[in-house]
Amino acid sequence: MRHKYAGYKLKRTTSGRNALLRNLVTSIIEAERVVTTVPKAKAVRPLVEQMISTGQLLFGSKPAGVAITATAAGGTGFPP
Repeated sequence: MRHKYAGYKLKRTTSGRNALLRNLVTSIIEAERVVTTVPKAKAVRPLVEQMISTGQLLFGSKPAGVAITATAAGGTGFPP
């Protein structure tokens, strides 16, 4: 059982996972939208929310909405 293990491994090493999450967060902040898989979206969402909250505290403005579109394998990634 995997009780008390926080985070997602995503079948990657620590450095590969950190690079993946860093790139996803950067893409979401720059483009405000990204198409990815459900586990990656679940792993990156708290990080993006933390970055947005930090930006609001530092700059005092509310950014535009951010959308993370998660698709199952073989999906188009576009909302219906």
